[in-house]
Amino acid sequence: MIIVLIAGVATPAILLYQIRSRLDLSVRLWGILLIAGIFAISVPLVSWLEKRKKSSGYFPWPVAAANPQYGKRTSQDISFEGTLTWTPKIFRRMVKAFARSTPAGRNQRRTIYILSLIGALGVLLGAVFVYQRELGGLALIAASVILLAFTHSLRARVPDEIRGGMRVRWTLSNDRFVMYPIDVSETPREGGSTLVSQREIYLASARAIVRTPAGFIIWPDDLIEIWLPIEAFATAEQVQSFHHIARSCVVNYYDYESDGY
Repeated sequence: MIIVLIAGVATPAILLYQIRSRLDLSVRLWGILLIAGIFAISVPLVSWLEKRKKSSGYFPWPVAAANPQYGKRTSQDISFEGTLTWTPKIFRRMVKAFARSTPAGRNQRRTIYILSLIGALGVLLGAVFVYQRELGGLALIAASVILLAFTHSLRARVPDEIRGGMRVRWTLSNDRFVMYPIDVSETPREGGSTLVSQREIYLASARAIVRTPAGFIIWPDDLIEIWLPIEAFATAEQVQSFHHIARSCVVNYYDYESDGY
């Protein structure tokens, strides 16, 4: 991420260097200072966020203060299933819930907001310099536009499989959870969305489960989230049953509505 950001912001500096003979000293100095300003703010910010993600004390999920229902199973013989047809609307609701209810989502949203603000201010400031006939402002505008394009690439995009309305089926038997795509005429393409790929876990082995207004987010051992939207359940009773089973299986179960964040 940092390499892409440096390469993007360095492009206008190279262009400014190539036309240096047509610019006076003050314009060149302004261009250098403005581009250096973007480097000084954006690169350390992205670097800090990357290091924080890799630190041992960082978790992408919220940590519940306590879970008094952990280990209190009312029945050992529970089995039900459901079907979900993914749509862009459901996906965006889950993305919004992820951004609001998890540290990973909140950090990504904060990064996007900060970099977008820096890019927008850079474009505005560059336009002011161009209006004052300082050609160094063109380099700042170019750098800021590239930064905005880079920031836009960080946003969650609707996967092709979900845009095509792929259906998945899930089953829960005791604490064994299985999800798999249905109506698939061919093997899912490599690198496709994990949201519609076959997954199988035991809830008791999950690192964390978060219940949000949009659905459930599950973190298995491989840390690749499983999203189970509310639309995947046939009835409100199924939602509550899944909630009680998950809360009894996972010590770090976080209910966004009741626990707050």
